[in-house]
Amino acid sequence: MASVRVEHRGDIALVVVDNPPVNATSAEVRQGLWQAVDAAAGARYALLHCAGPTFIAGGDLSEFDRKPVAPHLPDLADRIESSVTPFIAFMHGTVLGGGLELALACAWRVAAPDTVFGFPETSLGLIPGAGGTQRAPRLLGYETAFAMICLGQRLSAQKMRAIGGLDAIASGPDAAIRAVRGPRPQPVGTRDLSVLKPAERAGLANRLATGPRATEAPFHALDALTWASQPISEGQARERALHLRLRQSAESRALRHLFFAERAAARPAILGGQRADAPGRAAVIGGGLMGSGIAAALLA
Repeated sequence: MASVRVEHRGDIALVVVDNPPVNATSAEVRQGLWQAVDAAAGARYALLHCAGPTFIAGGDLSEFDRKPVAPHLPDLADRIESSVTPFIAFMHGTVLGGGLELALACAWRVAAPDTVFGFPETSLGLIPGAGGTQRAPRLLGYETAFAMICLGQRLSAQKMRAIGGLDAIASGPDAAIRAVRGPRPQPVGTRDLSVLKPAERAGLANRLATGPRATEAPFHALDALTWASQPISEGQARERALHLRLRQSAESRALRHLFFAERAAARPAILGGQRADAPGRAAVIGGGLMGSGIAAALLA
């Protein structure tokens, strides 16, 4: 499909997502990636990467008020994880939400040095819905998964590499392929994880209760993290059901409305098609710290 293409270079299948502006996992992208798994059959590796300024930076929020359309993202993640041809995710830009969930399903994860990773779902009244709460603690541990999913913290490529979330840091797709070494790792979704002890869970819940967020989604996400010690098929199914239920909650609907309203305010429709004249001169009134900084920026 137009938003996903597969190119064969020797024994490497290059799977390229091209869905501007942020390569969101729209229904068309999901269908294209579903077919790409078949198209990559027989290759030594399949390299998943994205055109434009970023890797997959989340789901298509415009679809969240409609009935979900197959293939669903958790099914796609499972398909990539169980693919006979192992997938390498090469990431750049911002790897968020569904994009990070797909990367967790790949056999190897490689990123450009300035890549940033996160799970922003709770800021929208949601939890991850494609295995994020199940695979992240298996790969990163409960503490990091909690910080990213429940608290919304974002991690740099260097931090992800240090805690084992990345197999390598590389400058580009070709370097990512060269960085892969050794046999195929055990799929993240099949790795064993100890049960989160009641005292540990209580401590994490207390951190949420005393934190700045007055929303319910982080507590739902913590519940989902406790399911990660179950088989992935069970925990992911529970996660998906809760994610879909939260899509219809008043909290999520309000936060998603706010998200779109802020984007619209930054790009007023009345300015569509308009071009500002290039300024010939500029004046800065005030010579304080900010005024001098603005003047220096203008001179530069």
